[in-house]
Amino acid sequence: MAHELTIRVDDVVYAHLKSMVEQDTIGEFLSAALQGSGNCPAPDIKRLRGTLYSVTTDDIRDEEDRNL
Repeated sequence: MAHELTIRVDDVVYAHLKSMVEQDTIGEFLSAALQGSGNCPAPDIKRLRGTLYSVTTDDIRDEEDRNL
C-alpha cells in the first residue's frame, strides 16, 4: 500500500530529494539510510543534518481518510 508523506525542507535538501525522485532512486536512498548501510547513495548526508525544518504532525492520517 502506498502512502503520501509531506515534509518541509530547505532549498538544498529539496534539490537533492527532487533529483532522486525524478531518477526514481529515492526509495533506494531511504532504504539504505534507514538500514544504516554504507552504500547510501548520498554519503554527504551528515552535511544535510539539521536542515529539516520542524515537521508538523497535525495532518497525519491514513490514505483512506484523505479527501481526494
